[in-house]
Amino acid sequence: MGKVSLFSFLLVLIILLTGCEKQPDDKTASGYIDADYVYISAPSSEKIIEMYAVKGSIIKTGDKLFEMDNHKSFSMHEANKFMDMALQSFVTDMKKGARQEQIDEWKYINYAVKEMIIFLKLETEMFRFLSEKQAAADQYWWFTRQMQYALIAISKAIDTHQKYIELGQREDKINAFEMADNAVKSMLPYTKYQFTEAVQFSPYDAIVFDIFYRKGELPGAGKPVIMLLPDENLKVVFYISGLKIDTIKLGEKVKVFLSRDKNNFIEGQVNYISQNIQYTDPLIYSLKNDKKLIYKIEAKINPKDKLKAHPGEVVSVEF
Repeated sequence: MGKVSLFSFLLVLIILLTGCEKQPDDKTASGYIDADYVYISAPSSEKIIEMYAVKGSIIKTGDKLFEMDNHKSFSMHEANKFMDMALQSFVTDMKKGARQEQIDEWKYINYAVKEMIIFLKLETEMFRFLSEKQAAADQYWWFTRQMQYALIAISKAIDTHQKYIELGQREDKINAFEMADNAVKSMLPYTKYQFTEAVQFSPYDAIVFDIFYRKGELPGAGKPVIMLLPDENLKVVFYISGLKIDTIKLGEKVKVFLSRDKNNFIEGQVNYISQNIQYTDPLIYSLKNDKKLIYKIEAKINPKDKLKAHPGEVVSVEF
C-alpha cells in the first residue's frame, strides 16, 4: 500500500512539473535602434538658391538649412498688398457719395431752373391777362404755363438727384467690393509666409540625416528638402511577451547593449508601451498561449549617446 502511494505521488509530481510552463525570470529583450525623423519642406515652388546644410553634419537650433528664391512670392505679396489698399480706398469713396464740387454744380443748376420758374410764372400771368383782354393769343398763355410746369418737374428731379449723389453707393454694391477686399486680405498671410520663409532654419539640435534636393533644383511647395534626426528623437524599439508586460513601466530606465559593443551600454527611458497586443503565428487564443502575445515598447535614447547609436542597429535591452 505504501509503495502504491509513493508511486502515485511521484507520478502526479511528474505530471505537474511537465504540465506547468516555466515562468521567465530574465528581463531582457532584443530590439533595434529607430528614430522619429523631422522633414523640413520647401515653403514655395521656387528654386533653391543656397544649400547651407551638409549631409551627416551636426547642427544647432537656428542654424540655416537652405534658402529659396523669393522674388516671385515677394512680388505677389506686394501686388496683393496694394490691391487691398486700392479696394479699401474705393470702398471708402463709395460710402462718401459725390464730391462737393459735383453737389455744388447741381445746386447752381437748380437755382437757375427755379429762377426760370419765377420768370415763367410772371409771364404766364401776363399772357393770361392779355388773353382775357384778347390782346394776345391763347397759345402764348398755354405755352408759358406748360413751360413753367415742366421746369417745376425738372427742379424736383434735381432736388432728388442732389440728395442721391450726397449718399454713398448702393449697399449691395459696397458689400461686393468689401468681399473682394476680404478675399485679397485672406491671401496676404500666405504670400507673406512664402517670401519671409525663404530661408529655412533648423528647429532642433540635430543631425542632417539626408538631403533630397540640391542648389538650383525646384522641389515644389510642401516637398521635403532635408531630413533631420533631432537629438531627442533617437529611440530603441523592442518587444516583450505578454508574460513580462507587467514587469515594465513608463519612465523606467533601460540598458541598451549595442551589437558591436556588448560590454558597455547606453541609457534609455521607456516612453511608450503599446496597448495593442500583437502575436506570433500560429496562435490559438487561450490562457495558455500568453507567451505568444507580444507588446511593442519604445524607449528614448539619452541625447548624450546620440553618436553611439545608429538607426537600424540591432540591440539587446535589459529592463
